[in-house]
Amino acid sequence: MIIGAGIAGSTLAMELDARGHLVTLFDNQFEHSSSRVAAGLLNPIVPKGVRKTWQCHNIFPHVFDYYQGWANALNADFIHEYRFLNIHANPNETSEWNKRMVETPMADWLSTANLGEHELLHPHTSATWVHQCGRLNVSLFLDC
Repeated sequence: MIIGAGIAGSTLAMELDARGHLVTLFDNQFEHSSSRVAAGLLNPIVPKGVRKTWQCHNIFPHVFDYYQGWANALNADFIHEYRFLNIHANPNETSEWNKRMVETPMADWLSTANLGEHELLHPHTSATWVHQCGRLNVSLFLDC
């Protein structure tokens, strides 16, 4: 018995069911629950301080393979992997991102955004691409 069909409860229910366990899932179907209003953004980098999220090497990119497997099984399209554009607010932020980008542990996660790569970048804007990011459409996932 699982109480709560949010992202955690639903994922646990699917995992247990896939392993042959009998699962009963209870939920109040509150349309404004935390999971239903969640943006579902998957980002391995914390912008403030430009540091990796907890356990990002264990989670990314496996999270995309995991949810894509469920998307395929449910014939749905609720997981998307793409990079995020982090636009720097000021020269100090640019300096911090540039400093962190060249560090070996961050090299696979960050790269410089060239001004021609994105039509919304102002000529004097500085930005960094954050790789292995994406979005889980949580509401669609829960509906499926």
